[in-house]
Amino acid sequence: MTLRIAAAVVLLGLTSSLGAASFDCARALSPVETLICATPTLSALDDELAALYRSAPPALAGSSERRQAQRAWLQQRDRCTQAECLAALYEQRIAVLACEDDAALGSAIGAATCATARLRQRERELDARDAASPAERAAWRQA
Repeated sequence: MTLRIAAAVVLLGLTSSLGAASFDCARALSPVETLICATPTLSALDDELAALYRSAPPALAGSSERRQAQRAWLQQRDRCTQAECLAALYEQRIAVLACEDDAALGSAIGAATCATARLRQRERELDARDAASPAERAAWRQA
């Protein structure tokens, strides 16, 4: 009996690590999907983006413009081959999705989610522009 329980726990652990991204990592076909599955930061960003995309109100969720924008973003994502490029694209898209629902922006949580997403996007842009002094930026962030 305890052997069955141990086996179930091991299998559960394996399946949860395979599905770390918003898609099934065991079925990752492209190099980009493989990179997302292999990189915890990218996997977390993928999960965050998927949650935002799924949580849209019905008026936005059913929009053909929104679906077309997501398809275009996925094509752009699939042209990225470096983790930094992918992270920047994810944060940009997360900022767009977090700020697209005008009704949610009327709430404190919606406004904070939008502001946080935009701040992370700007911070990454600044880091990329000023790569010469990461220690100074880290010290400034701690202050």
